[in-house]
Amino acid sequence: MPSLTTSHERALTLLFAELESSAAEQREAFLGTPGTLTERTNDNSTKYWVHRYSDALNRRHEVYLGKSDDPEVAAQVTALRDKIDVANSTISSIRLLARAGFATVDRKAYYTLASTITVCSERELSWSDPTPMARS
Repeated sequence: MPSLTTSHERALTLLFAELESSAAEQREAFLGTPGTLTERTNDNSTKYWVHRYSDALNRRHEVYLGKSDDPEVAAQVTALRDKIDVANSTISSIRLLARAGFATVDRKAYYTLASTITVCSERELSWSDPTPMARS
């Protein structure tokens, strides 16, 4: 009878464990590519930030974040840039594990799971208990 599991190198197993731990700490997931942050200038010479990304169906989106000189927007851009960097690093690690033979999920299945989890967290529902959770 064939084995249902495959042994992997210790370094790859450690990388998988680190990714698993990191994923458990995340409150949100990008529903598509992490995207990029771009500073633009309009016709009035006003500089502003946009977040450009592609969704799971490979449709491109651009979200206006705000004017460049606004401190709140600058903080939002910094936080989003950090999330994008973490996501891109995670994607690189997952690709490494996939090349080494670890099982992965395709784009549409990921989108379905991520959107379900996001909807649950927006409604403050847990996976095991479909009733609303009390706020602390």
